[in-house]
Amino acid sequence: IVVPIDNSLAGWVVRHGEPSLVEDVRNDPRFFRGVDETIDFETRNLLGVPMIAHNRVIGVVQAVNKRPGSQWTEDDINTLTTLAAQAAVAIENARLFQQSDLIEEMVHELRAPLMGLRASTTLLLRPDLPEHRRREIIQAVQNEVDRLTRMTTEFLDLARLESGRARLEISLFDCATLIEETVEIVRQQAAERYINIQVQAEPITLEADRGKVKRVILNLLTNAIKYNRDHGEIFVRAQPLVQGDHPPRMARLEVQDTGRGMSEESQQHMFEKFYRASDVAGSTQGTGLGLVIAKRIVEAHGGEIGFHSTLGVGTTFYFTLPMQPPA
Repeated sequence: IVVPIDNSLAGWVVRHGEPSLVEDVRNDPRFFRGVDETIDFETRNLLGVPMIAHNRVIGVVQAVNKRPGSQWTEDDINTLTTLAAQAAVAIENARLFQQSDLIEEMVHELRAPLMGLRASTTLLLRPDLPEHRRREIIQAVQNEVDRLTRMTTEFLDLARLESGRARLEISLFDCATLIEETVEIVRQQAAERYINIQVQAEPITLEADRGKVKRVILNLLTNAIKYNRDHGEIFVRAQPLVQGDHPPRMARLEVQDTGRGMSEESQQHMFEKFYRASDVAGSTQGTGLGLVIAKRIVEAHGGEIGFHSTLGVGTTFYFTLPMQPPA
């Protein structure tokens, strides 16, 4: 569940870096009711304190619904502030370990292509190398440099997402328009293999970071083309995610292909860093970070991402994002 920075008590705590105590949330315009509506809960009163690491607010800890007849005290604020400080240290330490692992993985992934580039450049120095072979090696070097450039760019993006330094620029936008816009980017690529793309999107206004959502859709579409069969189909769908009697607050988007599907082994590793499935025809290699970045983006919005795949039938990736409830 995404809580907006501008219109919520948690957002106020983040912006001001100090506790917020509200004895009756019904009388406070800063209270965001979306969480209560989604989980069928009633917040009556609330105490929120900032989680601070290195003089930066990285989150908020909230306690709600003090027992009837009693009020929040200074001791409550001090206790919750202490807990928030301990939680901030734990989260920051976990991030540091995570970044260390990511750097180690990145160095490992870079080593092999760099050694390949070195071998190629050594060959280019040979005076007896035929001209056609020289051109082939130069093309291979250019392709590998392009892949390394993409990999380092995606590595930096992933590092920002995992460290919490990547800010979401939340806005309201039409989901169907964004899907059509993204489909146009890959339509020629799909046409080269006679793959038809169909869009089935209901009228939905998403409340998310438009650029990052576009990146998720583009990654899934690119994979759907890459792992599809010639003359295949791709279906892109979007619809409100209905839960009980409450107005929908999340939308579900799907990208379905009619490709060969994924093996059980591939499915187990699908969201692992630098994993590249071997079930693809041709020699095109990705960075192995696209789906990991997509997962981090979706989760940063409070959504979920997953897939189901059947060998010989195809694969469907789906994810959820916050939407503006219908009027």
